Amino acid sequence: YATNGKDLLNMDNLKELHARLVPNVERDYRGPNISGGTLPSSIGGEGMLKQHIEGFLKENPVADKDLGKHLFAGVIGYHGFTDGNGRMGRMLYAIAELRNDSFNPLAMNAENSLHGIK
Repeated sequence: YATNGKDLLNMDNLKELHARLVPNVERDYRGPNISGGTLPSSIGGEGMLKQHIEGFLKENPVADKDLGKHLFAGVIGYHGFTDGNGRMGRMLYAIAELRNDSFNPLAMNAENSLHGIK
């Protein structure tokens, strides 16, 4: 993905990448899960992520050096996937950084500041 040129601002591409990263996800959306386990995505979370990725970021382009941070924060903040949102966000950050011919790992405090969960 770092060299294939697929659009990172296309939700279908992100879903394909997520399916490869987190295979065997059994449910699409959040809901009651009597047996426990991880909470699936909410329909609203996926919709908000799609709107952020395909709407806001396409209509308001950010500098290449900042795209990975926006993708990371969006994926984790909206929790648009059933499982693996943290892994997906970090992977998108890494791909965007590598496409920009640089990679600067995010410190934990930077991650927390970007997604606002902790």
